[in-house]
Amino acid sequence: METYNYPKFKYTKNIGDGSTINTVLPPARTPKNDTQETNVDDLAKPPYLFILGLLFFLSFGGLTNIYMKITQDYDMPKWSIVMYLIPISISFFWLIKNPLNSIKTAFVGLPLLLFCIYAFLSFKWSNQPDVSMRQGLLLCLTYMVATTFAAKFNWRSFGFVLITIMGLQTFVSLILAVIFPQWGVMSDIYPGAWAGIWGFKQTLGVAMALGIGFTSGYAVTFKSARVFCIPIILTMLLVVYKSEATTATLISGMVIGISIALFIASLNPATAVISFWGIVVVGVTVVLSFTIFKDAIFHALGKAPTLTGRTDIWKAMEGPISEHPTFGWGFQAFWTDKSIASPVEGIQQAMDGFRPPDAHSTPMDVKVQLGSIGFFLWSWMFIQLWISGLYNVISTKYGTIIIGVAAAWSGICFTEAMSLYPMDYATFLLHSIFVKSSLEMFDKIFKINK
Repeated sequence: METYNYPKFKYTKNIGDGSTINTVLPPARTPKNDTQETNVDDLAKPPYLFILGLLFFLSFGGLTNIYMKITQDYDMPKWSIVMYLIPISISFFWLIKNPLNSIKTAFVGLPLLLFCIYAFLSFKWSNQPDVSMRQGLLLCLTYMVATTFAAKFNWRSFGFVLITIMGLQTFVSLILAVIFPQWGVMSDIYPGAWAGIWGFKQTLGVAMALGIGFTSGYAVTFKSARVFCIPIILTMLLVVYKSEATTATLISGMVIGISIALFIASLNPATAVISFWGIVVVGVTVVLSFTIFKDAIFHALGKAPTLTGRTDIWKAMEGPISEHPTFGWGFQAFWTDKSIASPVEGIQQAMDGFRPPDAHSTPMDVKVQLGSIGFFLWSWMFIQLWISGLYNVISTKYGTIIIGVAAAWSGICFTEAMSLYPMDYATFLLHSIFVKSSLEMFDKIFKINK
């Protein structure tokens, strides 16, 4: 058989049998668009993505945190609004360029969208209306940036930008703690504990645990990325260990274990069964251990069963929560109220003069700020995050990335107030992962873009 190839058609000729020439048309070419590009796993323009990651690092707390650490002035500088404008302007450009895809992505994350809008509207009943209006607007803008970012890039490029931000956080924190310990190490409450570019060691621990969850999942998903993911993960482990944040250290080990288990499960059906039951057995063992041997475990960890006074804070918050159970005190307006009639005064008295900066628990902070309505929207978002993550584990190859972040965030959010601060990296990470995961799930279920 002979084959003759021409630019437009392919002619197949059977020599010697006098058969008819068969004309086979080439596959129809469809125009390339943004929707198709988001489903491709190619890493598009690494230098551009690295610059984007650098800009986002500087904008979402990086530069302002470093400035406050060096100056020892922990009031947000007025020029920080200029840094906010960088991602907002980029996001607005993406929104104008491809509005339908961005709007669709925004509505896919409906519970979080409603949560942000509700936080903004809380200025109507807030005890500090100006604070709630300003912070609520910034939270809505954070969601807009996360939504357009998730809609713009495929998982490979999306993750590259986020790992760039996490890597910069890690290495700058390492440099501050080692070379400039007067800035990178805590000196008041926990002398010697690393705080990095943040004011508290817990914040560093939270950032590193989230980073480890995402980066380990990314390394499992994209084999070619492991050459730069693994060194970053090892550095993050060092930094979170030196932060002396016990919960973050335990969670970091847990999410690495989950990523390895999901990798083993992806090899073949037999290892999937073994990995699944391994996760179940370990999970049940941990829960029972902390239930039955709670005092012994906390003593071994050098911690009190009160979770370093957290349970005392939660108990003292029962009064303020019961005063405004439905709508709350207003977004970001409870803990920042320093007036004579501040509701935090009662908590401070119950804590023997210690004034906590937050509830040290995301659910409790949501309850006191936004009441039962806000807590319902937050719970809806929490459940949808896990459902979409588990769905992606089963039906796509990106589930490991989502579960890594969801597990780290879930493990820490009950002992730390996370992802409630607008234009903060942890908030941006949660928003972008949530909408990206939900978008992937609903696209598969409803056959969108197929």
